[in-house]
Amino acid sequence: RRQHPARSQAIALGQSAATALNTCALLPQIAQNAARRSPGGFSPVTAGLACAGCAIRLFTTVELAGSDPLLLAGFAAGLAVNAALLSQIVYYGAVVEGRPLLLVLAADFVAPAEKVPTSPSERALMRASELEALEEASSERG
Repeated sequence: RRQHPARSQAIALGQSAATALNTCALLPQIAQNAARRSPGGFSPVTAGLACAGCAIRLFTTVELAGSDPLLLAGFAAGLAVNAALLSQIVYYGAVVEGRPLLLVLAADFVAPAEKVPTSPSERALMRASELEALEEASSERG
């Protein structure tokens, strides 16, 4: 059964808009991470699952949708930006911040150790009771 040309154009327009929105939505996060040289608290699990989802969509588009070029381009772009974000999370967390890779990847499940402020300006911003509690917890950990 043949689709009406206007309907095919509307579907293509909708696919293009969805691709542009989904791809461009992560660009500010990627730019912010680069500017801060930090993973920005973005979830490695979310980025990893998004990469896996885009890779699966690429495969199913080839197998089931006759390698539709618009769909392939959209899912490839999604995979590229999500892979860039995941790469930033790993690089900034493990290389720049020096955290073990396993802790970087498990950041959604493991609470980060609180840093005891060392500079006078950092210490001045904290209330005495907060500072004492942090120092006590830090000394108990090792």
